[in-house]
Amino acid sequence: MDSSTDFLTPRAVEEKSSSVLDYVDEANHDRLVVIRFHEAFCKDCPGVGKIYEGMVQRYPQVLFLDANLETNQDVMEKLAIGKAPSFIAFKNKEEVGRYVGNDPDKLEALIKENLK
Repeated sequence: MDSSTDFLTPRAVEEKSSSVLDYVDEANHDRLVVIRFHEAFCKDCPGVGKIYEGMVQRYPQVLFLDANLETNQDVMEKLAIGKAPSFIAFKNKEEVGRYVGNDPDKLEALIKENLK
């Protein structure tokens, strides 16, 4: 993947006819991948989304993906996501952590912890 696809909107993922999990499988094996799961009626999603987008700039070594739970039901079920906003981190194609909520410090801790 080139840097132009490092942050994908749900629409971009759908246009490529691919699941966000396909991007996890295609990422460099040692690269951290963080997926933000959101939905339209989530009151916390817009605010934390702006923070997440800022992290894209601060952590260029991380592959950030974005997925709408309403259009990614299969992924939601496979990963047992209960509510939004949810963030799941993968490294070497394995889940290494997750955070559910809107606290930017906890989200950043998830990223920093898994960059080691």
